[in-house]
Amino acid sequence: MATPAEGITISAGGSTTLKAKQTVQLSATVTPDDATDKSVTWKSENEDVAIVSETGLVTAVSVGTAVITATNSTGQSASVTIIVEKTLVESISLNNESLTMKIGETKVLSATVLPVTATDKNIKWMSDNEKIVKVSSIGEVTAVSVGVAKITAMATDGSKVSASCTVTVLPPENGEIIIKGVYYRVNTPTGTATVIKGDYTGLETAEIVDGFSFYGIDCRVTSIEERTFYDCTALKEVVIPASIVTVCDEAFYGCRNLSHVEISDGEIPLNFGRYPFSTSYTIGSLYLGRQYTFDKDYNPFYRQPIREIVISDNVRTIPEYMSYGNNELSKLTIGKGVELIPYRAFMDCPSLKEVVIPSSVKEIQSEAFANCILKSVVSENPIPPVLNSSAFSSVTYSNAELRVPAYTREKYISAPSWKNFSHISEEGGSGLTDLPQDDESEVIIYSINGVSVYTGKYKEMPKLQNGIYIITVDGKTRKLIIK
Repeated sequence: MATPAEGITISAGGSTTLKAKQTVQLSATVTPDDATDKSVTWKSENEDVAIVSETGLVTAVSVGTAVITATNSTGQSASVTIIVEKTLVESISLNNESLTMKIGETKVLSATVLPVTATDKNIKWMSDNEKIVKVSSIGEVTAVSVGVAKITAMATDGSKVSASCTVTVLPPENGEIIIKGVYYRVNTPTGTATVIKGDYTGLETAEIVDGFSFYGIDCRVTSIEERTFYDCTALKEVVIPASIVTVCDEAFYGCRNLSHVEISDGEIPLNFGRYPFSTSYTIGSLYLGRQYTFDKDYNPFYRQPIREIVISDNVRTIPEYMSYGNNELSKLTIGKGVELIPYRAFMDCPSLKEVVIPSSVKEIQSEAFANCILKSVVSENPIPPVLNSSAFSSVTYSNAELRVPAYTREKYISAPSWKNFSHISEEGGSGLTDLPQDDESEVIIYSINGVSVYTGKYKEMPKLQNGIYIITVDGKTRKLIIK
């Protein structure tokens, strides 16, 4: 006679708390012992978490819980709960521990995550300095600028496991860049740059910069290559910064519409190559901010038509023949640092009618202003500079008015060559040329109201404001009118 199954129990051959891909053997006991049919059917209520075989072998699939049920032949059942825990990352290794790259280059890092059964193998890529190296979410590394940065791959499962790669970025050996429409070639080993030929169609202002950063490298602009702006007819204004030390042959040749050229103030002399400008075309104005040199017989402004020249206070010496034969020069400003006006510096400039010689000038050499038909010459130096007799033309000596500082007319009248001027007047207009004017003369000055203004040596006498004064010099007294 058959004995039916009356009950069932489950026992586990190990822990019921597993990690992915781990297993545990479950066993089912059917009662009574003499039951005719002891067959058992196994089932998992959540096969996404754990599966069970026909023999009760449970295999963990993913994190979670699953109820495993064993049912006997009469429908009775027993169950056990399987818990599947997260498997954390234990190690990460990269295909490269260090990389050397050039700016703009890209490379890919790959990561190996262990164990292979780790629940979450995702990693996060990070750069400790994105100004030097950037990294994408898939490990693509891009070199941005010169330097060293560290790329880190970190597990996202909370294990805090990571691996890193040190990236060294080197500069390219050279390159080109455009700034405000001007083209530059960079030499990274020397940290210098040159202004080069480019598409300058329509460029009206060539505002050359003195330096810039090229992929993290500080570059100083030091030269303009030959024929850089050759025949750039749209070009109207040029600014040459103090960093430029060389302007090569014909750099601006054929630029027929230049209205202004500025050579910025600086201490290092600027060297010009041959024919940097076109003598066939007039330059509106030139600002000269520093000394310049040139190849022998190739003065850059010789016979160059320029309507106005401003020489900075930074300039000490003007080159010989600086603006020789400049038919267009009508306005000249000589800086207060110039000490020497040399041979033929402004000879044959017929449009120039007035010149102011600053107090810094100590000497004016022969033919400096020869053939210039000047109407006015102003010398601001209270001590007459050394003047070569041929510095000015005979027409200038005869017709121009020489204006000198107050109380110095007698000095100029008696100074060599200066006395050749037929018309000499004092700035301030005292008109008291009969008074003694020795530096050691004793001077007493009162205002017209009787207020004491100055008592002391003639050489230390201050410049007087406009007004009426009573002045006594070495016992001689006169009324002095300053207008």
